Amino acid sequence: MVRVRAGKANVCVQLFGERALVVASLAPNPTDDIDRAVGFRATQEARLAGAEDAIFVDAHNCLELGSGLTYFGTSGAHDIIEATRMAVEKARAAPRGPLTVGFASRREIASPEEGIGSEGVQALVTEVAGKKSALVLFDGNNMIPGLRDKIRERLASVVEDVEILTTDNHSVNVTLGGFNPVGLHYDHGELVEATAKVVKEAIGNLEPAGAGIASGYVEDLQVFGPESAARLTTSVNATVAILRPAFVATFLLALTASVLSLFLLD
Repeated sequence: MVRVRAGKANVCVQLFGERALVVASLAPNPTDDIDRAVGFRATQEARLAGAEDAIFVDAHNCLELGSGLTYFGTSGAHDIIEATRMAVEKARAAPRGPLTVGFASRREIASPEEGIGSEGVQALVTEVAGKKSALVLFDGNNMIPGLRDKIRERLASVVEDVEILTTDNHSVNVTLGGFNPVGLHYDHGELVEATAKVVKEAIGNLEPAGAGIASGYVEDLQVFGPESAARLTTSVNATVAILRPAFVATFLLALTASVLSLFLLD
């Protein structure tokens, strides 16, 4: 796995044969989802750089309250696309060799209220030409700024490079306001150490493996999408905001009617 930083973008690329796995992040610059058009253009740039095919993954790992999407045409999107092209070129020039892979996971390490879903944390470690790289996936909806860097610093002596991802699982958005990224309600020290243990376990599970990448299109598949999720969350929050005073008013009205009924009956 190789990494390229360009402007705001951090892009990691690993080739499996002549096909590229692209993992993009804007950390430490906060953003919500990366617009699908950006990913589509990035995969095109990967092909132009020499890859036969490419899969684009949004790491989704740095969020502040109010952060918007990274739309196509913005500076962040441009940086991601440029970094993808450069990273694919760099990966094609990198040493190659037999692939070994190790996987480990620790499920249910926290509750959804604490920002982590039932799948917990998972680690995939690959070793090629004597160098280990790791992808760490949290079952959560993005991550607060700075936590990704703490995890990467802790693992610097364990693997040559590591990127942190989240699943974008909205089951953790059970708090009012819907803002509950990984690290907001969980001790960072404990989370970093738990992650290190999972990565070390994955390293202990390394064994020879083969890998391949393929992509295609599925017709007539409706995708919920980030805009729909935002509209649904807004509707729910608006409904809750209205129900609070409505509940109080209804309760007071019922209580008043009950008291008046008692006096009138007497």
